[in-house]
Amino acid sequence: MSPAPPPRAAAVAKYLVVGYTGFLIVLLLGVLFQPGVLLLRDMAVLRHPALHAGAVGFGDLPARNAPQDGLLALVGMIIPAPWFVRLLLVGSAAAGRVRCGNSGNTG
Repeated sequence: MSPAPPPRAAAVAKYLVVGYTGFLIVLLLGVLFQPGVLLLRDMAVLRHPALHAGAVGFGDLPARNAPQDGLLALVGMIIPAPWFVRLLLVGSAAAGRVRCGNSGNTG
């Protein structure tokens, strides 16, 4: 059995992991901080999507993103929907970063 690392080394490793995850969050989600309509790969979020039967899954076509489209249509009545999606994505990434920093595992 190898001896446990000194507390200072464990703390440094923890900060390195948290810093690295923060760097990855900024690198991957940096595109979200650009102004305009959120259009990333196959995700298109309009500023104020329409609330209709198809947005909640009751239209004549098969629903692809029915829960998401319905929620974004409701939120889009209050604030622009891309703002909500950006906050949701960055908030979930930040929560994962905090969880990573609070777990005792560094490797």
